[in-house]
Formats: sequence, structure tokens, C-alpha cells
Amino acid sequence: MILMKGRETKKARICQLLSLETTQAESLLEQARQHSKHATSLYEYTDKLRDLDPQTRILLIEAMWSVAYADENIDPLEEAVIRKTAELLYVDHADFIRAKLTVIDNDERD
Repeated sequence: MILMKGRETKKARICQLLSLETTQAESLLEQARQHSKHATSLYEYTDKLRDLDPQTRILLIEAMWSVAYADENIDPLEEAVIRKTAELLYVDHADFIRAKLTVIDNDERD
């Protein structure tokens, strides 16, 4: 159940961020799963994402928080990955924290 909620959250956030249809998001997620089996660091991903405008990078970090919090619990390893990603994308620490609180606050209102 929790795993499925995380997958659905990923798919929904990708559709929202990239304006994709569900089938396109599913295909992109599958490609990412395959590629991640051979990945050695976050840098190879974030290097390409630095070209995004600052607001989009913040929205990406917020999307990562949404996926991490899909089970209403943020694992320390999830937080570490999001923190490192934010650093590599040059997302200010205040924006990193604001994105986290936005996700948690939105969940509490639902």
C-alpha cells in the first residue's frame, strides 16, 4: 500500500512538473528505474537539471519531498538524498526547508 502510494505520488508529480500524460510519465519512470541500476552518483542527474530556472528547481525539490512523505514519514536516508540533490542544484537551504514544510502542511490540511 505505502509503496503504491509513493509510485502514484511520483507519477502525479512528474505529470504536474513536466506537463505529461500518465502513460508518458510511466514510461519516463521506467526509463529512470533502468538507468538508476547503473548510476554511481546524483551528480550525473543534477548536472543536467541545473539548467532549469531556479523556481523549477525548487518545485523539483518539493516534488521529492512529496514522494518521500507519501507514507507520512520521512526516512533519514530520503532526507539526506533530497538535501544532497538540493545542494547540487544550488537550491538555497531556506527554500529546501520551505519546500519540506509546504508538503507537510499541505498533507495535514487534507
